[in-house]
Amino acid sequence: MRKITLGLFALALAGCQTYDPIRNEIGSHYRLPAKLYKNAAELGGQKYTIVAEVNGADCQISTQDSPPNITTARQDMLMRASKLGANAVLLNSCEVMGNVPGCYRQAVCSGSALNTEN
Repeated sequence: MRKITLGLFALALAGCQTYDPIRNEIGSHYRLPAKLYKNAAELGGQKYTIVAEVNGADCQISTQDSPPNITTARQDMLMRASKLGANAVLLNSCEVMGNVPGCYRQAVCSGSALNTEN
């Protein structure tokens, strides 16, 4: 009986764990999303290297769903850049488009993933 009680207690504790989508676990380290620069002037002359072009999206599947959110698309783009090892993104554009395959409307952001020298 004692083993069953301990087993149920362990399962209950494991079920209480939460996942934070802002931080993706990489080994024992956490990586935060890349920093967003809305234009090149915000870089303030920092030296950087371009890692890749990245984009993010938020889809409204049907008219009954909540509208697409540019902030969510931007956050998705920053997380993708972070997963590539970039620490910054220079924003190219964000827009909401209609009649995208699979979506009624879609918010899309694109930018350049960068490694800046701090």
